[in-house]
Amino acid sequence: MSEKRRKLSGAAYKKKEHEKQEKQNKVLLNVPKLETFFNKTEKEKLCHTELTEETEVEEKQISVADDVDKNATTNLPDDHVEDDLSSQDFQHDAQTIKNASVDTDNPQKDSDPAYLLDTDPANWIIDETLRNYVAKYGYSQNQNADFSQTKRIYSNGATRYLSPALFVRTLPNKEKKPRAWLIYSPVKQTLFCAPCLLFGNTTSFSNAEGFNDCKHSFERVTDHENSNKHKECERLLRARSRNQGRIDQKLSAAIDEEVNYWKNVLRRVVSCVKSLASRGLSFRGHDEKFGSTHNGNFMMLLELLAEFDPFLANHINRFGNKGSGSTSYLSKTIYEELIQLMAKKVSTAIVKETKEAKYYSNIVDSTPDISHVDQLTFIVRYVKNDGSAVERFLTFIENPGHKAEELATAVFTRLSAYDIDIADCSLMITQETCQAFTQDYKQELRNLDLEDSLEDEMLHFQAHCAEKNLGNISPIDLMKFLRKNELDSVFPNVDIAYRMFVCTPTSNCSAERSFSTLKRVKNYLRSTMTEDRLNSLAVLTIESEVLLSLDFDDIIEQFAFQKARRKTF
Repeated sequence: MSEKRRKLSGAAYKKKEHEKQEKQNKVLLNVPKLETFFNKTEKEKLCHTELTEETEVEEKQISVADDVDKNATTNLPDDHVEDDLSSQDFQHDAQTIKNASVDTDNPQKDSDPAYLLDTDPANWIIDETLRNYVAKYGYSQNQNADFSQTKRIYSNGATRYLSPALFVRTLPNKEKKPRAWLIYSPVKQTLFCAPCLLFGNTTSFSNAEGFNDCKHSFERVTDHENSNKHKECERLLRARSRNQGRIDQKLSAAIDEEVNYWKNVLRRVVSCVKSLASRGLSFRGHDEKFGSTHNGNFMMLLELLAEFDPFLANHINRFGNKGSGSTSYLSKTIYEELIQLMAKKVSTAIVKETKEAKYYSNIVDSTPDISHVDQLTFIVRYVKNDGSAVERFLTFIENPGHKAEELATAVFTRLSAYDIDIADCSLMITQETCQAFTQDYKQELRNLDLEDSLEDEMLHFQAHCAEKNLGNISPIDLMKFLRKNELDSVFPNVDIAYRMFVCTPTSNCSAERSFSTLKRVKNYLRSTMTEDRLNSLAVLTIESEVLLSLDFDDIIEQFAFQKARRKTF
């Protein structure tokens, strides 16, 4: 018969619990604490010292109790011992956490004690250290200061003060928003704008003396917070605060460095694409390997730049010939996508200018290409802001037909795709309109966006031209004279009439020039080119003037937005 199991004594229970606690403490000692990643403040060090002393006292008391009850303990098998932890373990852990807590009411306590921010903005020394500190820990607005010291006596004897109500913005719907950017200076007794002061916006809120116009304080504060420069400074401070307040700041800085690296690569790629496309040159060769004499114009141009650009040379050495699956942004896939984006950018700029000019005309003509496909060229003519008339190419339309109805449908469809109003076309003056113009010209003037005062304006403008001794000059020169001397607001109807007349084409030369470009872009070596690629290259080649005015960074951002890849932009 097995021996009857006996219940453990109190000392045995305490000893067993103490052994378990020691094992847990040994494990916890080897685990890094969260506090080790931050600088300890004086209060943390004091709490840590008190906690260590209390732990030593408890261990001594438990050790004495074990010695007293040592002889009363009976050795039992391990399977007869219960392993359940008592609630004292959890109480002890809770007390430990409570004793080790840190006061976070004042954020400056966690900062470098060697750097203390002055609460008065008039005493700030603006540098990168101050910007980072303010972005991470903030600043005091001094709203509880004595504003009676801001007393101002004006010439009419009126006395005014700066009001604490300036720190709260009341919206039209009666909601109230705090003005966290506003700081009161007790020394200068004026107001400062923290973001503008930190990032160099030159206003009355960021100069050496601060803002002290008590009479118009609410109006000036509202104007300042709605200004673009102030909003930009606030955006910069918030962006820096998001970065400074993160525990992965170093990782974020590494990501930013990686982003800048790949943007620099794309800037060089975009520059090569612009140079080749603006001159109608081909991109590809027989192979796509750096160092080969048959790798085409694009890689040849990159190799030429690499001879004088260490950054590009290093990039080509690292990623040049790794093949598919490796991100280098030097392959044909990348520059083909860039060609599409850049062509869209050019077309958008031309359409925007056309809409701003309001009145325009179309030039269309067709010719077969090298693949015997009929291509209809689509060109718009309009007047720029300086008064000069320009003709811009927009696209080739494939196989539109040769009948009048088919050509009209193709033109109307293309205008609708570009969201251009057909009613603004100067060629829409029909024969019936011309006949009606001879009978009741005043009514027809209204139909043509012209007022009845056109006749008087023409007489006054004629007298003005005679006074300036202009002589017999062309309508285009008269149009430039109007815009150069800002007379379009004095003679608005004359300006409208001249725009309608000047934007009317007199020849088909631009269409013929586009056919010459078509033969160079789509030649017998590139006869299998798709219609989209043909239109993109044609726009970039014919409208190289607009292409060269494009912003590199804008193209790169569009590329990053359209095609999300393994690299972050």
